[in-house]
Amino acid sequence: MWKRSGSILFDDEFPFFNLVTTKPLGNMRDKSVRSQYLSGFGFKQDDIITAQQVHGDKVTVIKDKSECEVLGVDGLLTNISGVGLCIFTADCMPVLLGCSEKKVVGVIHAGWRGLAGGILEQGVNKFCLEYNTKPGDIYASIGPCIGPCCFEVGSEIAKSFNLKEEKISLDLRGIARGKLENIGVKKISQSDNCTQHETDLFFSYRRDKTAERIMTFVAIK
Repeated sequence: MWKRSGSILFDDEFPFFNLVTTKPLGNMRDKSVRSQYLSGFGFKQDDIITAQQVHGDKVTVIKDKSECEVLGVDGLLTNISGVGLCIFTADCMPVLLGCSEKKVVGVIHAGWRGLAGGILEQGVNKFCLEYNTKPGDIYASIGPCIGPCCFEVGSEIAKSFNLKEEKISLDLRGIARGKLENIGVKKISQSDNCTQHETDLFFSYRRDKTAERIMTFVAIK
């Protein structure tokens, strides 16, 4: 279940260390800001790996700490203890993946393009193939994103999800949950926070056209 503790949100049922920062903590795209913040949890800059985030469907496996940013991907997986994986959002949807039995974690940046393109399916499939597990053993946690209360889209985006309406309030969380369930993930939780209208907590590109971002972070400690 997603909860708030001071200036962070976290899923207290997710089997590994996780957090989502809030707006008052600053722009986590700024390397110095996130490094200083994560040092308070015992993570050095060399321990932190980010995804470039190109709104695509590629997920990569981190096998060592040779890269601080992985280019051309929107998802990261690892079984290395002490390595922190993070993505940055300002309306797009972060999704955490974890398997306590195999001690594997992942984080996926799922905007509407990535979601329509199958990034969740790609992520779960790679998780299962790489770490010899099953979808039913994976815990998925959907983090704060723009809610259907604020995300009205036109027919072009609606068609990407096989929806025929000219205008629709798109529910990214509901679509993600449906996709995860369809591929066999059974343990799913979600935050119901909306990044657009909760102005005190979140940056929102749709609201402010800002370059600032919050961070979703996960690690095996």
